[in-house]
Amino acid sequence: MTTSTPEPNIGTLPMIFAHAAYNADPQSVINQYPGFTNGWTVIWANDFNDPNYAFVASNNSECIVAIRGSLIQFDKIGYIDWFKEDFNVFSQDPWTTFVPSSVSSNYNACISAGAGDGLTDLQAMVDPSTNVTLPNFLLGIISDYNQPVTITGHSLGGNLASVFAPWMQWYLNNEPSSKYYGSNTPYPNMQVYTYAAPAAGNVDFADYYNTLFAGNSFRFYNTNDVIPMCPASLGSVANMYSGGPDANNIGFTLDGLQITLHDFFDGVRDAIDLDILKNGYFGYMQTNANEGSFSFTVPIDSSYTSNTLGDWLEQIGNQHSSLNYVAYFLALPQPLKPAQNS
Repeated sequence: MTTSTPEPNIGTLPMIFAHAAYNADPQSVINQYPGFTNGWTVIWANDFNDPNYAFVASNNSECIVAIRGSLIQFDKIGYIDWFKEDFNVFSQDPWTTFVPSSVSSNYNACISAGAGDGLTDLQAMVDPSTNVTLPNFLLGIISDYNQPVTITGHSLGGNLASVFAPWMQWYLNNEPSSKYYGSNTPYPNMQVYTYAAPAAGNVDFADYYNTLFAGNSFRFYNTNDVIPMCPASLGSVANMYSGGPDANNIGFTLDGLQITLHDFFDGVRDAIDLDILKNGYFGYMQTNANEGSFSFTVPIDSSYTSNTLGDWLEQIGNQHSSLNYVAYFLALPQPLKPAQNS
C-alpha cells in the first residue's frame, strides 16, 4: 500500500545527487545547494560519455552513489538508454545473486533484460583517473571505513539503483578481497532512494529486494508522472491526465491504422503480459509496495492540456523532470540532519 510520509523531506539530499548525475560536472550542481550539500565532494566518476554514468560523493563520514537516468537525446547514449534499457522489457533475465545464498530457492526472481544490460555496465564502470571500477571503489570504502552508503537515482537511474544495490550486497559477500567475504549477510549500512523509477523486475525480485532492504529503501514518485508506472502499471498510464491531455482523445496512425493513445498503451501492456506468460515469468512489480513508498502530486501544467500528442509528451516531460522533483523536495520543511542520519 502506498502511503504518504510524515517526513517526505528525507528524500531531499539523495534527490539533489540524483539530479546532479545528469550533468558532466556533478560537483557544480552539488555546489548549487549549499544548505544541504556543504562538505560533499565527488570522489569517483566514470566517463560521462559512457553508455551509463554514475558518480560517488563523500562528506568523509558517508557516501552517496548517484546513477544517471536516461538522456533526452538521439545519439548513441540516448539509443542505449531508451532502447537497450528503458524499453527492453519484453524479456527477463534470471536473478542469481542472493544474500543470504540460502534464500535463492525461495524466489523465481527475474529482472528486465534492459535492467540486466544496465547492471552489466555499472559493474564495469571505471574512473579514468584511478582506473578503479565502481564496485571495487565501494568495496574499498566499505571495507576500510564501514561508511554508510546510499545508492540513488532518478528515472532509469532509480531503476538501475534497485538492481545495483542488491548486487553490491552480494559482491561484498563474494569478492575475496572484501572485509565481508563469506559473511553471507547483508551490509547493514546501505540505503536505496529511487525517484520516478520504472519497475526493474518481476514479483519475486521485488519481494526479495523488499526483504533485503526492509527499512532501508525509499521510493518517491509523482502521481502525474507516467514513467514510474511503467512497465508494471501500463493500464494506469492509459488513463492519466483525464481532462487534458486525455489519451482517450488523442489519435495517431500506426501501421496504417488510426488508434488512440489509450488503445496503444493497452496493446503494449497486453503484449508484455503475453510474452511473460509465454516464457513463464511473473509480471513486473514495483519495489517498496508495502513500505517506504511515498507519492506526491505535481499539478497538471496548464501550458500543455490540449488533446494532442505534442501536449501529452510535453506534459510527460515536465511531470518527469528531475528539476521538478528537486523543486518539490526543496519546498518542504527540512530535517535537522541529512536523510541518512535521521
